[in-house]
Amino acid sequence: MTETKIEESSARSSLEGAFLKHLSSSLPDSKAHLIFWPLTLVGLALDLWSKKAVFDWLGNQGNVSIINGCLRLVKALNNGAAFGILAGKPYFLTAISVIALVVVLGVFLFSGTHNKLAHVALGLFTAGICGNLYDRIFNNGLVRDFIDVYYRDYHWPAFNAADSLLCIGVGLLIISTFSTERKQGKHAPKRISKPFVSASFEYDAFVKGIVSGKIKPATVKKEQDDKGPLTIYDFPKFKCQVHAHFEDDQREVIGRCQIKSYSGQFMDFVDNYALSMLRHYSEDTKASHSNFN
Repeated sequence: MTETKIEESSARSSLEGAFLKHLSSSLPDSKAHLIFWPLTLVGLALDLWSKKAVFDWLGNQGNVSIINGCLRLVKALNNGAAFGILAGKPYFLTAISVIALVVVLGVFLFSGTHNKLAHVALGLFTAGICGNLYDRIFNNGLVRDFIDVYYRDYHWPAFNAADSLLCIGVGLLIISTFSTERKQGKHAPKRISKPFVSASFEYDAFVKGIVSGKIKPATVKKEQDDKGPLTIYDFPKFKCQVHAHFEDDQREVIGRCQIKSYSGQFMDFVDNYALSMLRHYSEDTKASHSNFN
């Protein structure tokens, strides 16, 4: 009974440790913060300054042409969203803006992405949200727009610097998403079509066993290959090994971790929580004495 409680306590501690490591590895690093926050502050300052400067410069003038037949500066107050949607509902639009801001900050802080382009996009997106949110709160729910793009009698809805930052941010997010998927697809190994190790091998059960602490590596060995530091976790009972590449304190790179059978077959190993658990063993000197009970 005592041994069972000790094992349960040890498994719980290991699981908690793995969770904390996984959480910390998902947080943005210092480089990400140096990209995100300066862009947010500079973008917000640019938006607020441009609104005040243009509105003060125009004064009582209706508009000023910048490029004849194409671009002019105007003074426009918008009490709705883009294209005048939800006009006259300032409180609702303010609430939507706050929710959007929280979501974007959550994505930046907890998504675990290390894509610099995504950090740039999120910073611009945050600046755009904050710029228009400032107007909704401190300008009686009216957003100041001043850029009028037109051709003959057709006018695109007036917009401001914050709107431009939002559009650029969305575009960069789309580009970063496609570039990340292409990169992962390029490095990800192909899955095998025939049974792996044996017909009784169950990937999900294997992963759950690692996460719960019931399945532990018999040995942990560190080597070096052409991709960098390689950690090999050996599981004799399952006649396989897990080959994992870790990049210092960063999150594991999906597509570079594999389960490799003793016969030479391999398949993807993409469960980040289980990988965090294995990484815990790589730092645990007692890992080589673990059993499979």
